[in-house]
Amino acid sequence: MDLKFKHQSLDIKNGHYAVFTNLHIHKLNPELEKIKAESLQKAISYSDEEIELSQVNQGYREILEEFNYPKLVPAGENFVQMLRKRNKFPTINTAVDAYNCIVVDSFLAIGAHDLSKIKGDVTFDFAHEGESIPAVNMNDAFQVRNGDYVYRDKEKILAWLDVRDTDLAKIEKSTKNMILIVEGNRKTSPEYINNALQDACTLVQRFCGGSFNIFRLG
Repeated sequence: MDLKFKHQSLDIKNGHYAVFTNLHIHKLNPELEKIKAESLQKAISYSDEEIELSQVNQGYREILEEFNYPKLVPAGENFVQMLRKRNKFPTINTAVDAYNCIVVDSFLAIGAHDLSKIKGDVTFDFAHEGESIPAVNMNDAFQVRNGDYVYRDKEKILAWLDVRDTDLAKIEKSTKNMILIVEGNRKTSPEYINNALQDACTLVQRFCGGSFNIFRLG
């Protein structure tokens, strides 16, 4: 599998990705639940102004506005706002929950995909007329607009606008090999993304085992 980056027109050149192998994912872990509780409290502690003025969130919003989605909330910001509203950190599994703790810290959009469900190379490009994505946590597939920025394998869109990941390659307890992808935006430095991804991988490894390598995207 190769990653082909064709988003140069967006001026996003600081992304990173990590490849995990030999994972052992569980439903939950008591120690991770304590970390999740701390992350929940951190999300609640953010002021509205902190969220609004976050450079990371502003960078994602700028791109969404360029693609005529001014009301769409960036993935990281949306997750934090969901925690604040529900006062509860969701339990998916030990891999997803672990990297979501780092989303709370960083506001980065972290795309996660089961490598066994990816077909061929991953290409970062733009959506075509008539394409759709059956997104995680959505009942039905939805049509994407021609020209929306996405990344895909040879069969399907894997992620749309850094906001929605496909349900067809989601991380489950049976997942053994995984890729985590952070595209970032014009306001996120390579160092910021690398450090956050390193933290996410370290936390995943702590509760799911396995080994990982981090690479520069593009």
